[in-house]
Amino acid sequence: MLLVRRQRLATKGYEGLSGRLIGRTENGDDRGGSSSSGAAGGAAAAYSLTQMHVATDGFSDSRRIDEGAYGAVFHGVLPSGVSVAVKVLTAKEDAGAAPSDYSGAKSFAIEAEVLGQYRHANIVALLGHCLGAQQPQQYLVYEFMPGGSLYKRLSLRGGPALTALTVPERFDVASDIARGLQYLHFANPPIIHQDIKSDNILLGEHEGRFVAKIADFGAARITPSLLVNTHYSAREVVGTRPYQAPEYAIQGHVSEKTDAFAFGVVLLELLTSKPPSTGERTQCLYSELAPVLSDAEAQLPPLLDRRAGPWSLPSALALAHIAQRCLAMHAHARVAVSDVLVELDVLAGRQAIRRAGRGQHFDPYTGKLVDSDASARETAQPSGHERTSEPVTMPQQQQQQQQQAQGKKKSFSFFARGNAEQKRANADKKKKEKADKKKEKKARKQNTDEPEGDILQMGHVQQHPAASRSSGALVPDLDRHGRDLLRSE
Repeated sequence: MLLVRRQRLATKGYEGLSGRLIGRTENGDDRGGSSSSGAAGGAAAAYSLTQMHVATDGFSDSRRIDEGAYGAVFHGVLPSGVSVAVKVLTAKEDAGAAPSDYSGAKSFAIEAEVLGQYRHANIVALLGHCLGAQQPQQYLVYEFMPGGSLYKRLSLRGGPALTALTVPERFDVASDIARGLQYLHFANPPIIHQDIKSDNILLGEHEGRFVAKIADFGAARITPSLLVNTHYSAREVVGTRPYQAPEYAIQGHVSEKTDAFAFGVVLLELLTSKPPSTGERTQCLYSELAPVLSDAEAQLPPLLDRRAGPWSLPSALALAHIAQRCLAMHAHARVAVSDVLVELDVLAGRQAIRRAGRGQHFDPYTGKLVDSDASARETAQPSGHERTSEPVTMPQQQQQQQQQAQGKKKSFSFFARGNAEQKRANADKKKKEKADKKKEKKARKQNTDEPEGDILQMGHVQQHPAASRSSGALVPDLDRHGRDLLRSE
């Protein structure tokens, strides 16, 4: 059992864990061996306690970046000059507390296991570790994200040096997080983060480009059962209340839709910069903005964060519509993050952005990764679409959709009109045939009733219309004297 394996891993002091931190890249290939540099995409390096003390100036308070539930995070600099973030496990487990699969040591083990095996451009990279029973303290070493957390950038809590995110940067964040979540959900086995929130999204730069990455995998759940089942029933609910999906908070049902709901809350934060909750446990951001999303065109514009700069109303409404679909109360009606990735890429102007480590581009027309070579991209282009050098904007996309809808409506009206005319023609034909049959029948009846000659002709006695019908005899209705004469003859 996976949980049993994790418990053994934590209780035995991470024995053998360092051997498994081999770094699985986005294409699923394992990269074995050791790495002294600790570069993202390679193996996680093993650091000594002395190296960590030197890198963080003895874990000085001036180097402290953040404080988590199970430890603090410090900014460090390796001898090579690389800036790193060092997470230290400082929380002690309460002996009287109920057993948990997500205690401090176990969460550390889960995070080390996930980040040590999976690498992606939008997931914070694990560069090294200081784990093992022989270590007096446990450390994880990550790449340093100088932009801080998304929560601090939206609330501007972190000093006067912080500036508000611009509108394009907010769309970039939405696209980046969707890419990271799609990679986790399509991993084998699937990984559910279970604690997606603005505080666990870190900002930085990569090759001069603004980038957002998912961090803090201490509550992540590796779920092989999702390969064949719609959800997994968890015994323990973890995460942050304002971001929890209803079916997860109430029933413990875990699926990719769990992260999709939390992602929808983050999208609302990007639009409004409002906190995920207003202090009261029951008043969450998604319940507060639910009436706004139902009439977003009229009610959303006053709530947009003006510190971000001028908003394009169609783009803001499109992002709000994506958030609304992610926040559906029932899991079966909620979209998965992969379902809205193309729309978010269009909003961010990333129709053909390069995927790190793959040498490929994402094609929004096919929804697939295609080779980065230009000729290969042209071959992958489906018929009926012409790629232009300019990015497709949302108004253009909406105009194309409207034109397609109008074309479908016209063709439907044409076929509907043709069907009605055909029905009328068939009805007229049947009516005419019925009338002709009626006339023919009447003519035949008249021919049978008409007399063919005189009453007595050619020696035959025929019945006259005035003949007696009661007797049934073919004899004219003569007077009594005439009948006597006939008898005498």
